[in-house]
Amino acid sequence: MLDSVLVARDKFLKKEGILLPSHCTIFSAPCSLRDLKRSTFDFWLNVYGFDMTPMANEALKRSKPEITLVKPDQILADKAQVFELDLKNAQASDLSTIKSRHFLSIKRTDQFQGLAIWFKVEFNNAFAENWTSISLDTSPSSQPTHWKQTVVPLFQLGNEEEVEEDEIVGWELKLSREKNSRQYSL
Repeated sequence: MLDSVLVARDKFLKKEGILLPSHCTIFSAPCSLRDLKRSTFDFWLNVYGFDMTPMANEALKRSKPEITLVKPDQILADKAQVFELDLKNAQASDLSTIKSRHFLSIKRTDQFQGLAIWFKVEFNNAFAENWTSISLDTSPSSQPTHWKQTVVPLFQLGNEEEVEEDEIVGWELKLSREKNSRQYSL
């Protein structure tokens, strides 16, 4: 929805005006997605006593990002900042392609089954006295919102290896805008 904010800013905001929200940041972190994997893929391994593994393989090929609530205990490492934007000075072209690469240390042993993505928007006003900055945070450790989190499943069929505490994992994330400016390919 950032395009709508930028269009409204360009149309209505005076040069000395204040834009709220003022900043937005996108974060990502490796996560475990046992329940999603169990409900989406693993059930094919035994459907009323029948081994439907070919269906599970086909479902894995069609895996796509999901909007879901991620619990804090599913996050395996510290968050990584993917993108930050000062909304007063941003241009629509800044949103066309977003890329980031991260390497993080795992905080606890578990299965690295996906990447969780969320955002935070800040309501800052540096020009007002006694202004209390607030934020809307959609992270797994914050109060749940209707935005939830986006997860990119990285499932494998069968027994997945666990990542161990202090192991380094890395990923590259690229968000490319689709023709519908509110949609991205991940």
